[in-house]
Amino acid sequence: DLSLIERHLATFQAIASGDATAGGPMAGWPPSERFHWLTAPRSTIIQTSPVHVGTTDNPEAVVETLLDELVRRSHHDGRTAHNGGQ
Repeated sequence: DLSLIERHLATFQAIASGDATAGGPMAGWPPSERFHWLTAPRSTIIQTSPVHVGTTDNPEAVVETLLDELVRRSHHDGRTAHNGGQ
């Protein structure tokens, strides 16, 4: 259900940005606690990947590269994470 996924994503965004009106009590937590709550594996709707350290001088370029490799590619050539890229 797309609307359910959109609601979950909106809640994640509200918590991450500290919007207590839309994000509830967790949005009022300090940023480090919100980060740990958001990245904890708990949801079958929204699954976050494991946290790892990474640095870059150009985060926008890294995001574009990841989108090209992991998201846009699957739409263009039919490969998806579900079929192992086959």
